[in-house]
Amino acid sequence: MGLMNRFLRGEGTRPSMAGANAAAPDERAYLSAAAVVHDYGVAVLSVSAAGRGCIADVCRLPHTKQRIKEALVLLLSVTEEVDLRERLKTSYLLLADWQEGVGQTIAPNPPSQGAGEASGAGAQDTQARDAAWQAWEQWRPRVLQEERALKAELQQLGFW
Repeated sequence: MGLMNRFLRGEGTRPSMAGANAAAPDERAYLSAAAVVHDYGVAVLSVSAAGRGCIADVCRLPHTKQRIKEALVLLLSVTEEVDLRERLKTSYLLLADWQEGVGQTIAPNPPSQGAGEASGAGAQDTQARDAAWQAWEQWRPRVLQEERALKAELQQLGFW
């Protein structure tokens, strides 16, 4: 979230021609892109609260993947700060974790059953964790394929 706040305050991301792949955008486009990336960051944090590396339905995104990609690329084109650029690239790749048809969030690493749980509740929890893990495994190849495609896009744009 700190990254998103930095965009909105304009720290380290003011348009500059040095190292930029495109002409500096106007202030309105920049602010719009920063707002889209901020919204995306909020969505990522809300899904991350359910567990690290979750796969979520694309309908949970506040904007289309294409709009988020455009905003991230615009900010990458005007950002010189290395750490910020890396975070933007990571955010771009994280779009792969948002897939159509997932439904509710899938946690990849369900917590293990705690010692001393009642056997009835424990068995039910174990079944739920196993189902979540199987569902996550079903989506993972698709996520990895899209991640590779997103990285190739960044490479083609000269950001990788």
